Amino acid sequence: TYGQLGILFRLKEEYELSGRWLIRSIQGFANTGDDSSVQQGVGHFVTTYKAAPDFMHDKLESMWTQAGFGDFGRLINSQQAHDPVS
Repeated sequence: TYGQLGILFRLKEEYELSGRWLIRSIQGFANTGDDSSVQQGVGHFVTTYKAAPDFMHDKLESMWTQAGFGDFGRLINSQQAHDPVS
């Protein structure tokens, strides 16, 4: 699936491709109303973002915004507030 491709590309340190596949996954689940899978996809995208080198962050944030998912900075801040290791 798209999500699995996103995870695979993250493991291969291909962060832009990971982000692209994860966004497609999130969009697909959102279109079917599968909120649980949307949240799982969002978590994977955040994990990709955190794993990516700093120079990739702007690109990933831009991809998120272009997909129409809202304020990525707010998402990251809310994820960090719930992440005990941050």
